[in-house]
Amino acid sequence: MPTRTANHTVTTNPNGNEEGHVTLPLGFVSSPPVVVRRTNTSPAGLTLLSEISSITLPPSEEDEDDSNEICQRSNAPTDTLEELVDSDNDDALDRLEPDDNSMGGEEDFQVLTIEAESAIEDRMYQLCIAGKPEGEEEDHCVSKKDVLMEMVDLTPEVKIPGIPPNWQPTEPRVANGEVPFDEVDNPGNWNEYIYRGKLNKSRQYKGHSLPSGAQPVPVSEGGKRTINGWEFHYGPWTPDDEGDDGPGSFRSGATTENMFPESRKGCLSVATLKLLGLTKSRMDGDDALFFYQLLYPICDPKRSGVAKDPREAYYFDVETFTRKYAASLEYGGSYGQTIKPVLAAELLKFHGIMVRDGVHGGSRGAVYRLWDPTCSCYDKDVVNALSLYRFRQIKRIIKLNDNAKSKPRGHELYDPAHKYDMAYRVVVANCNSLTLYAESDLCCDEMTWKFMGYGEGGVVRRIVGKPGVTKGGQVVMTSDASCCRPRAYVHRHTLHHRPTGFAKQGPNEVRMIVEKLDCLISKEDGDGKIFREKPHITLDNFFSGDETLDHLGELGFAATMTSRRDRLPAGVPKHHFHHEKGPVDDRSKAARFIHPITCVKKFPQDGEKKAYTRTHVSFQSTGSTNFSTVNAINSSRLYVVKKERGVGKEKRIWGVENNPARTLYLSHYGRIDTDDAMMAGTQIQYRSRKYWHSAMLHGLRLAIVTAYSFYLEASSGSLDASWKLVKPMTFHQFRDRLSTQMLQYKPRFNMYPGDSGFRSVTVLSKKARSKTHVVPSKRSRQTAVSVSTGGQHCVLIDELDNARKSKRLCGAFNHTELSKHLASFLEKGASISSGSKCAWCGEKAYQRCTICKVPLHNFPAKGMHKGKSCSVDWHNDSNFGLGYKDCKSLASKASVNWSLPSLAAKKANMEHIDGLSGPI
Repeated sequence: MPTRTANHTVTTNPNGNEEGHVTLPLGFVSSPPVVVRRTNTSPAGLTLLSEISSITLPPSEEDEDDSNEICQRSNAPTDTLEELVDSDNDDALDRLEPDDNSMGGEEDFQVLTIEAESAIEDRMYQLCIAGKPEGEEEDHCVSKKDVLMEMVDLTPEVKIPGIPPNWQPTEPRVANGEVPFDEVDNPGNWNEYIYRGKLNKSRQYKGHSLPSGAQPVPVSEGGKRTINGWEFHYGPWTPDDEGDDGPGSFRSGATTENMFPESRKGCLSVATLKLLGLTKSRMDGDDALFFYQLLYPICDPKRSGVAKDPREAYYFDVETFTRKYAASLEYGGSYGQTIKPVLAAELLKFHGIMVRDGVHGGSRGAVYRLWDPTCSCYDKDVVNALSLYRFRQIKRIIKLNDNAKSKPRGHELYDPAHKYDMAYRVVVANCNSLTLYAESDLCCDEMTWKFMGYGEGGVVRRIVGKPGVTKGGQVVMTSDASCCRPRAYVHRHTLHHRPTGFAKQGPNEVRMIVEKLDCLISKEDGDGKIFREKPHITLDNFFSGDETLDHLGELGFAATMTSRRDRLPAGVPKHHFHHEKGPVDDRSKAARFIHPITCVKKFPQDGEKKAYTRTHVSFQSTGSTNFSTVNAINSSRLYVVKKERGVGKEKRIWGVENNPARTLYLSHYGRIDTDDAMMAGTQIQYRSRKYWHSAMLHGLRLAIVTAYSFYLEASSGSLDASWKLVKPMTFHQFRDRLSTQMLQYKPRFNMYPGDSGFRSVTVLSKKARSKTHVVPSKRSRQTAVSVSTGGQHCVLIDELDNARKSKRLCGAFNHTELSKHLASFLEKGASISSGSKCAWCGEKAYQRCTICKVPLHNFPAKGMHKGKSCSVDWHNDSNFGLGYKDCKSLASKASVNWSLPSLAAKKANMEHIDGLSGPI
């Protein structure tokens, strides 16, 4: 079976232009990414293939040194072809011949191809025998050639942009001072196609540069390229083996091929969850409210009955602040408006209404339509939970802080976010208290809440660059990189103190975040702290800068962040980095597949300031890209990641440039944005002139998303195998279940810690108090609409079929059959002297349908039920299952509390009935 080589091919794009590509056979689809290396022996003037003549994989810790030897072997001259293929293989030389589009000669192409295949062969052989007992290599792999053939045969082809076939090198502009290309300082051994001479505005030669304007740093004394303490590398880079910053020392447990080990992940505290009541029955019963009240406790945790309950109070404190605020407004007094005290259970239902509105799709603030019986948004659970009048009362007086204890405006300790800070502080504090240990990789970014009015202290401002938001407030949040676990936060406003060296807003916010994180780092075992080491933080370029990186390094933290072009490392001219925007053309695309420019600077320990290493990675992507890191990456090199799009004949496979710094950043930076998108999906919103209400609802969204992440971790079985669920709830199902439980919550059910201590429970008799309620089963998960539309308690097709066979139903428009039933009310025996419960409305009726033999109101001429049309509703197919008797007799309606159906329920039930395909 012949092996496949790296080929240079020419294709025609849809515009009719020819494009050059290098086709690489990748024999390791599930292996680490390909590393594209250059060779010093490649002749100038060849295509981009000359820059990727040797192909290796990122080395493991065991063979880190071997990779250099392999690269050296790939760059060494080759005398014969028999080292790669058998001499009796007639096809070997034929497949090594260059194609007609190659710009080098036949001899050059053969040397180049042999070098590429030799590098692939050696590296794959190392992968095959890695980890096997000594002396058993030949038992598993007969020869290097057999290993190469076996692995290459399983791989697709990956195309990489190359040099256009009609391109020719230009003559040096000697009159302008340009030197010949072979005399140019070329530390990266870059091809002349991407590394060209550049003229200044006076048309004088100013040196060769890459498409992004990057020029190499001249060689200084000692043979190194250094400037202002920064050492530049233009090929693969790894730290020195000597000292504490040796390979693998940054981000403990992370290696080049495994940058995200499980040892850096965090988890919740199983003991604390069990102490607070998490059991298998709660997991099986989809008890979403349990996870929510872990973050927003309903009771006062000091009175929860749980020893050493670590949580902070929320609804109990909100109840206290709300009652104080109502008293300050003279509500409930001799002169003010009459209002009953607001209880914690009512506040929970108040927020439950907002969650239910989002489950229905969101009313964009028009939440009052949930109480409108003529609207399809009408919700019976909402109506039963709180009246519209009570909802408006709570909305008017709800309060998250004590104004009497808050510092007044103008005070040096005044906090503009004091009115809504509690919504975030409690979530973060309780999330940390329920954590056994936090993840060692964090993501920091801002969250945004919308508000078009006015706020104080610069809290509300114009928002630029956020889709769907033009004005509002922001919270800088830090979370675990792999899941929603908020660890620290800072409210963004204009009154933060900015010490010397932190004049910029972004770096100053990082300083405040790090101060809070430093208090959570464990100094010794058993101290209750959640971070096992100083974490690594991923940030975007708003927070970048030398002050940020130096501050993090001095404290022993690690960080990776994108760097703005005006915040490149100080003391280094920016033309030594990729810094120009430039066009996206064939030249810039080809320049993506060269090693990144890596510059390193080590800072020694200075008193209490720790020693640290800063590494800046600059490379060409769709534009000039710069990553600044501190104590973060263990290597820097180019490798290619395979990408696929389409299917069948339309399927495209190509390679994308990558490096460890970019991989680390892209894997972590989107955590906050993902959480923000999930929070936006809850669609929790109502209209208010108070700016802090929008911030409060944003905190409610954060609590729901965090609670769902708690649920997912518990349902995965990683904490306790008995909690594992085969099919956990989706985020929408979780919110639907949560809203139902919030609206139906009553302390007397005694389902959660602290419920037994509420006054509404202690006033009950001992017998009534002892009647506890278990976690509701999945079958009782119903909403006002789900009773009649495809939900748990919809009528079944068999029940509909039996009703039609009994001749009770007359069809939605079958007036002939309906007239027979209505005529039966005039027959002998149709009157009921003492009255009986109407089969449709449950009220006393004095007539019956002699065909169906059930009491019904048939347009009575007098009395309290005058004109009621129960006889029509009962016989209508579209209303089947909604009547009083149906709710009592049909198996599908078990455990449903019947109420007279609204217009919305009738409409929804009609759609459900129409959708059933039973026989007519």
